[in-house]
Amino acid sequence: MKLEPWTYAFKLLGRRVQGLLPYFEDLHNELKKGGVKIAFTAYLSFMILTAILAFIVPMIILTFLLPNILRISFFSMENFLLSMMFALLSSVSTFILLYVYPGVKSSNRRVPIELNLPYISSFMTLLSSSNVPPRRIFRSMAKIDTLREVHQEFGNIVRDVEVFGQDLLSSILENVKYLPCKRLQEVLTGYVATIRTGGNPTEYLRISTENIMKE
Repeated sequence: MKLEPWTYAFKLLGRRVQGLLPYFEDLHNELKKGGVKIAFTAYLSFMILTAILAFIVPMIILTFLLPNILRISFFSMENFLLSMMFALLSSVSTFILLYVYPGVKSSNRRVPIELNLPYISSFMTLLSSSNVPPRRIFRSMAKIDTLREVHQEFGNIVRDVEVFGQDLLSSILENVKYLPCKRLQEVLTGYVATIRTGGNPTEYLRISTENIMKE
């Protein structure tokens, strides 16, 4: 069985990082929005373990390397402080890179959705105006293979309905929180509100599409 590094990190640090989870809630959201399929606790454990290793390894190497490069004594305070400074820099940089990585992934997924939002909204409007039930609309959207991000986001909604037995509207609201595109969040949230208040979802989608086109 393949053992991913974050799985090993979770086994090593999982219990110890539980108290830190509330301080990294934004990271949790970015992991979801970025489509990073690693559990929040496992990813945080991996970040911390990698940062620790990024300190220890350079510290050991530089302690032996710097005396030869700078012609200083191996046992000098200068050697110790310089080695620690570079090791700390390596550790902090590694932690920051892993911290921002999900946000970069989220941004990379957001742009294609925003560019194709008129097409997404228009297709939903077309299906709804053809009297296709909401559940089938989302199933059809999840089958779009030409845009991987749309396929994934609508696929998550359909999965929660068909595999976990959640009702469609609740599934939409649960998954929409982690959509990387805020405008699509608004469209889907309004779609749910329209249905729940007895409004006309087709008319709502038509107006939303017109607004998106204008924007």
